[in-house]
Amino acid sequence: MKLNVLMVSGFRIHIDDGSDFWKLADSVADLPNVTVTDRTWDSDDPSGLQDSDLAGRDVILCYSWGVASVFKAFDRLTKAGTMPDRIPLLVIMAGVPRGIGQCLEVALGGGWKVPAAVTEAVCLQVDSFPVSYPIANSEPERVNILITGIPGNDHVGIQDFQSAHDIILNLIASAACACAQKAAA
Repeated sequence: MKLNVLMVSGFRIHIDDGSDFWKLADSVADLPNVTVTDRTWDSDDPSGLQDSDLAGRDVILCYSWGVASVFKAFDRLTKAGTMPDRIPLLVIMAGVPRGIGQCLEVALGGGWKVPAAVTEAVCLQVDSFPVSYPIANSEPERVNILITGIPGNDHVGIQDFQSAHDIILNLIASAACACAQKAAA
């Protein structure tokens, strides 16, 4: 049994366009016992995130407007009563809301409200423009990490920042190891 990872890109990042986000996705795919599905943030794109993409995922890793799209999907699935029962790990990279309603909800609510179905969540947040938001309902299983001092624009640079990559790859490698051990038992 392999760890099932969904990677959702940010604004103006297309599948296999050579961006640093897909280089990170390749690094995740190279981990043992991991399978990766790539999606863009835009549900109108043929390779864009659809609500059904969230079902059965062990890890969802999303960047920028990809975060906004994942949370919009969470809202739609919750309202429809079809939200997955359990998503073991959500990794947020520089999550920026989109649309007036989501912008107000996230900004006035103190950040992203992670649904109860998500067991663990890690938010890699930046404070440069565009400012990303933390997890509002953080707790020991929902952790915010503020990353600053990235050369160039922090928001864009987080895609290729070694410390961010190390955190992400270690989290997913650990989850993949646990998944393999569980399957072997």
